[in-house]
Amino acid sequence: MKGGWIVLTTTIDLYETIFEEYPEMLTVEEMCEILNIAKETGYRMIRRGEFEVLKLGRVIRIPKNQVLKYIIDNLEKSKKM
Repeated sequence: MKGGWIVLTTTIDLYETIFEEYPEMLTVEEMCEILNIAKETGYRMIRRGEFEVLKLGRVIRIPKNQVLKYIIDNLEKSKKM
């Protein structure tokens, strides 16, 4: 930290800072909130295998790092277009 400012070294550091209030294992609702998508879209993305998920019976949890990776990968793809 320099002069009261946090120095972020990577894009992932930036996103981890932005989403630090979220738990490491997200609910589908939390994932959808982060991505600003409808719940149905979130479930569709999970069914297509766009995220590695943990299923405990009917409970689904998504590692936050999977969501951050998805955001970064898609930002990089959009920069190439």
